[in-house]
Amino acid sequence: MKHLNIILSLLFVFILSGCSLPWKSRVASSDTPQGAQAAQVVMKITPSGEKTYDYFIEVRDGLTAFDLFKYAGVPVEAKFYDFGAYVQAVGGMKEGDGLYWIYYLNGAPAMQAADKYQVKKGDVIEWKLEKEKKGL
Repeated sequence: MKHLNIILSLLFVFILSGCSLPWKSRVASSDTPQGAQAAQVVMKITPSGEKTYDYFIEVRDGLTAFDLFKYAGVPVEAKFYDFGAYVQAVGGMKEGDGLYWIYYLNGAPAMQAADKYQVKKGDVIEWKLEKEKKGL
């Protein structure tokens, strides 16, 4: 019984503190000088029906939308084809049951594979686990 109370107490503290999986933590931009945000790109990850997680990443020459996973510390699984990377899982959350990882560039579905698109200052790259949209 004592062990159960300890476990329940730890679980309660964990929930109250807002802790989550490490890849779901927000990357703080407070360590960047003000005004430097213009030299950043934002990667957003929105699992199906869940909260969106934002990652602010400094733009580097040659950085692709796919590279952002590495700089954000988010594990990704992908297959590579002639057309580019096909993302199958983000942070351990795999596609399936009619849901796919679709990426958006500045609010619109991207028309280029993530490993082929070089990010620019101010870009917003968003990955959403959602049903396939017709025409994509």
